[in-house]
Amino acid sequence: MMYKIISIAFLTLLVLAGNCFAQNDLLSRVPELQETARQAVGGAKGCGKGTIILVTSRGEIQLATGLDPIHVFGRKIVVADLLPLLKARVEANRTGEQNPMSGEVGNLTALTVSIVAKSQETEAISLIAALLEDKDDKIRDASAISLINLAEVSEDLRREIEQITFPKAAVISAEGRGVKLPTWAKVKGDS
Repeated sequence: MMYKIISIAFLTLLVLAGNCFAQNDLLSRVPELQETARQAVGGAKGCGKGTIILVTSRGEIQLATGLDPIHVFGRKIVVADLLPLLKARVEANRTGEQNPMSGEVGNLTALTVSIVAKSQETEAISLIAALLEDKDDKIRDASAISLINLAEVSEDLRREIEQITFPKAAVISAEGRGVKLPTWAKVKGDS
């Protein structure tokens, strides 16, 4: 009897550990995730609404969302596991060196930006701000829109975001999606 209880406990721990660490090495899965994101954003994976759970530094947040993040990352998303994707993209942009997030990963990066922004993690703001100058229009507009939306949900976050200067290309990208920059936002080249 004791052996059976220990076996069940061990199997339960394995399943829990597998779920908890399933996203830890997303960088090694970038080509697969980008293709899934491309299909999801294009509607090939199905459209609709769902609920995700974001695991943040402040606890879990349940959010209603479209199905795209569920198709790519699953229903439970550990935000800390997504940050290396954004960090790698920022690093590739900064240095020009190849890494899993350099190249054509616009769908994955834009989706990641949107999810991370919804977590309201302060660490994400500098990463998203750095992506405002990305060469990919999808990434620029997701970054601009995410920062604008974040500034609307929290005064503390807004104060931090007000310090960011939005590149004109990011403003054009966001406006192309029907999002106007708020009057408080600073744009490069404006006096």
